[in-house]
Amino acid sequence: MLRVIRSTVHGLDIDTEFEDDFADAVEAGELLRETYSEDKHGQKSLSIEVRAYTDPEGQNRFAVLWTDTSEVDWRDTDSYPEARTAYEEMVRETVKGADIEVDEDGNEKPLFAATDVPGVGGYEDGSEDAGDAEAFMLLAEWATVEAEEAQRIATEKAQARQTAYALAIDAFGRGGNAVLARRVGKSEPTVKDIADRGRTILEAQHKEQFSVSLYEDNAGGLYLQRDGDTTVWFMGAGAEHTCGPFVDDATAWRDGDWQPNENDGQTPGYGMDTASLTHIATWSTKEGLDVVEGPSAGPAAGAAGGIYLDIED
Repeated sequence: MLRVIRSTVHGLDIDTEFEDDFADAVEAGELLRETYSEDKHGQKSLSIEVRAYTDPEGQNRFAVLWTDTSEVDWRDTDSYPEARTAYEEMVRETVKGADIEVDEDGNEKPLFAATDVPGVGGYEDGSEDAGDAEAFMLLAEWATVEAEEAQRIATEKAQARQTAYALAIDAFGRGGNAVLARRVGKSEPTVKDIADRGRTILEAQHKEQFSVSLYEDNAGGLYLQRDGDTTVWFMGAGAEHTCGPFVDDATAWRDGDWQPNENDGQTPGYGMDTASLTHIATWSTKEGLDVVEGPSAGPAAGAAGGIYLDIED
């Protein structure tokens, strides 16, 4: 349905405060079809156009523009066939309502200097084909973009469901598959399959976002803390010689091949405040190793930290 977006003869179907924004967007759009007359100076005095444009709300649309020296009537629609029909009707109705002019030989002068509307004076056979073809090409491009966006959204929603199933089943614990299957009205094998895919996604996210920081105390003690965890692990006496290097330990922790644990001699500090420690390095999947600089532009690490980081002088 055609929507009035600028007019001196009709009320607008948009908020008037956005009229100029719509008009600017239309004028910047792509011209598809055009009919116009000329004054005695060869300047356009009346034009009727179809333009493809993106409105200020981000919607791809087709505008039909009737523009005279003192009046405008601009409308738009998301349907090219509707825009084309309205455009051709405007051209024909304009011809019907115009005063007939004749030349010095008594021949009727066509109202328009150029038009691509069949049956109207000044029409050239097939002149509408290029505009129609471009319009349908644009529709195909817009539809492709919309389909790709819809697929992206559908994929995100599917993955969100998969991870939600995984987290719900793990939270339920023993018998979680059966509990969730009853809740969502699916079979246990189906629920388990969805949740397994969710766990794969969660594991990939965990690896991508994984980060661990390394701290050192005044006595050369070393501490590890994974991002998002409140537990700070003391690595134990002489850890700089018996563990590491730091990057190897951090990578193994991310991959699930190792993590600080009391059986290996590490001690957990639950909710420990790291304010009294010196942050000497961070390793993350995205950024790799980042060694913190100290006040003298060298590494902030002490002797033990330098050994564990494998940055000895």
